[in-house]
Amino acid sequence: MYPKSLIRPPDAGILRRVMIEDGSRTIQSLLQARFAELRSKNSSYSIRAFARKLGVASGTLSLVMLGKRRVSRKLADKICRKLLLGPADREKTLSGFSGKRAPN
Repeated sequence: MYPKSLIRPPDAGILRRVMIEDGSRTIQSLLQARFAELRSKNSSYSIRAFARKLGVASGTLSLVMLGKRRVSRKLADKICRKLLLGPADREKTLSGFSGKRAPN
């Protein structure tokens, strides 16, 4: 049996956690809310179907919703357009993006 100090916490793993920018966090919560809304109407609605609706890869969408992938302004704009957000809501969502690439 290993000492408790050597046991990794459940979220530690091969994938490193990625810091999420303010804009990404808004996109993440927007996607989670919209997916939950669609899922409440149809319990068999999948992430793959949601990704198809948004025009993004299902793996990308899954990682974004889990907070393990950064969202570019271009991807965020595409998602906002596909979710039919109005101009004011779209601008509010996209305002968190600086336009500069975040350091690795």
